[in-house]
This record gives sequence, C-alpha cells and structure tokens, in this order.
Amino acid sequence: MKQLDLPPDRPIRDRVVVLENALFLPNRRRKATWRYWGGVQSADGSEHPYATGWHYPRDRANVIPEDYPLPEEIPTLEGDFLYLGHYPSGFGHFLLEGTARLWHLRQNGKAHSAALMLKPRKLAPEGVERQIRSFAEFCGLEVPPMIWPDGPVRLTNLTVPQQGCGALELMLGAPEYRDMIVGHFAADVPAKGAKKIYISRSAFDSTHGSLIEEDKLEALLKDEGFAIYHPQEHSFRDQIAQYKAAEVIVGLDGSAFHALALVGWSSDKTVAIIQRRPAAEAALQARQLEAFGVARVGVVAGHETAWSPAGTRRAALSMFGTLSFAETGRALYELGAISRPDVWTDTPRAELEERVRAIGAWLERDMYEVRNSATPLDDRPARLHSDHITLIPETTRRPG
Repeated sequence: MKQLDLPPDRPIRDRVVVLENALFLPNRRRKATWRYWGGVQSADGSEHPYATGWHYPRDRANVIPEDYPLPEEIPTLEGDFLYLGHYPSGFGHFLLEGTARLWHLRQNGKAHSAALMLKPRKLAPEGVERQIRSFAEFCGLEVPPMIWPDGPVRLTNLTVPQQGCGALELMLGAPEYRDMIVGHFAADVPAKGAKKIYISRSAFDSTHGSLIEEDKLEALLKDEGFAIYHPQEHSFRDQIAQYKAAEVIVGLDGSAFHALALVGWSSDKTVAIIQRRPAAEAALQARQLEAFGVARVGVVAGHETAWSPAGTRRAALSMFGTLSFAETGRALYELGAISRPDVWTDTPRAELEERVRAIGAWLERDMYEVRNSATPLDDRPARLHSDHITLIPETTRRPG
C-alpha cells in the first residue's frame, strides 16, 4: 500500500483483521527518528496493509527492513492480542496518530489478553502506556494490559484495526474515530478558565516556526480582553478544562488545536486560526475542528511569504512568519472575535525587516524570504558578508 486513503465520510469498522501466528517486530532504530524499523508481519512473512502506520497520507511511519535481525527461536505468546500501531513522541502527532486505533475498543467489546505498540527505543514504556491509557480513559475506554517485548515475538491471534486518524489530510479522522471523541471525550471534566483566550507560542524555548510579531499580536488581543494562554505550562487535563470553558479562541496554527478538537463539541465556540507560515496546516486544522463539531471556525491568512535562515534543508524547519495586522483585525472582527479592528495597523516594512535582521544576527545567518515551506536553502552560504546580516527578498532571489 503506497498511501492511506481515509475519507472522513467512509466507515472503517470492517477494516479489521485477525492475524493468526502474526510476528510482532519491535522498533530497532536506535535514534529517535521519524520512521520506525519494525511492525507486524503475517504468518507468511508479508505485511498486512492494515498494520502499516502512517504520519501523512503518503508518508509511512514504519518500515520492516529486509535484514531485520531474527533469533533462531522466536518465542510464541498464547492469547488474543490487540495492535495499537505506533507512538510518536511529539504531542500533536501523539494526539493524531498514537490514538488512531483506539476506536476499535468502542466498536468491539471483545476482551484482549494484551496490547502492543511500536515506540521510540529510548522512551520508557511506563510513560507511553500512561499516556495511552489516560487518553483512552478520557474517551470512556479501557486499554488492555500493554506488553513491550524486547525482541520479535509470535502471537497466536493478533487483532489489527486500520489506523483511523493521522496528520495533514488524515486529521479529519474516520467516522468511528470521531464517534470515539465527540460526545465522550473528557465529558466528566468541568469547564474552568477564561472565556476568551489566545493560545500563545511565545513562551517556547525555540522561536523557530513562530510569528515574528507575536508580542504585538498578544498586546492587541489583551486590549480586547483575551487571556494569554501557554498550554505547555499546564497539565493536559487543565488544558481540556480551559478549552471547554473558552467561548472565543484565537491562536497560531499548531498542535494545541488538535487538543481543542477533542472538546470543541462541548459548547458553542468561535475559533480563529492564524496562519503563521505559508503552509496548508491552518486550513486543515480548521477542517478538523469543523469535523469534530466546533460551531464557528475561521482561518486568518498570514502574508504569502515568511523568512528562513540560510543553510536550512527545508524552509519549514526554521520559518518565521509575518502578518498583516490590518487584514487580521478585519478578519477577527468579521468572525466576531474582536470589537475594534481600527487599531490593528500594519508594521512599516523597514521596521519589520529590522526584526528579521535581529533574528538573523541571533542565528548568525542571512535571512531569505520564501513563498513555499518546502523551499531548500541548504545550498546558500551562511553569510554573504561577514560584517552584516543580509536580507534576500523573495522577489530578488536567484532561481533554485
């Protein structure tokens, strides 16, 4: 299977297979990388398509190398086991992918002897299991005991449900995945917190991937009565309580909106996602929120370009976005999120470029204006001039 097709209106409840004498191969890749070396094989050595994990529709999460080391004798475990796919260590990808097969627990009440997952080798299994089990409990589900074999094991019966959610176009989820969330997730957690919040990225240790003038954005929203909310400073349960309490939510596109999607159905909400870079994530996250029951969702587009430092393999890995505050104010006003759009004015280009130059000085790199998040800059020298930082506007860049 070369890609995962997951139309949001197509049921997957019958996309479950029970493999007899299946071989579970734990991840062998030592570094915490994007792709795992391991997975599930049928008794004949083939990989069933339902067992394949996916980050994006055409980006696999796991591969089984042809030279995967197998012992002379592989232990056999008797029982009925459940395969829960892969565990990504990033918070947003965990919400989208690490929970993507739990839907089967609601659809099928069959008891399982134990459950298995692929995980990064260096992550302690106790922490992974605690997070999986906590998420399932928010859904009103109980995960079977989890086992973490050190090496290959053969399982007499292994239930493999297809992945029901993922990143990019997969984030809308299959109907069964959404049914697991909507009306159930954290239903017993009381709403608590401010009525209007701005989900901020300004307290992150790294500013890569942020909006250059987020401080200005925060000041304008404070004047409109918004509380500035830093989700990484709160427990997941407290985040859920705040998202349930908020009636108006504004923020830069990011993983926080995947968490909001879990409880957006719980009350009437207005949500504005501000695009922080030229990429598709903001629009897709808005579609996800709508699919999960958020009443009003709007996308506020940033500029068509952003800035990225020389030497970056792909601009999206270190991209600093810019915003038209005049257009943003109008869009937020039309959405009903703010009341005074007239005070939202654009920063003069020269002043904005000084801020970009300061970022370049901090990184010790020239800064390139880019229109596409996939733009490669690894062939560009770190500095064209040793005595100052050069800004290369998108309109003057040489081809390539």
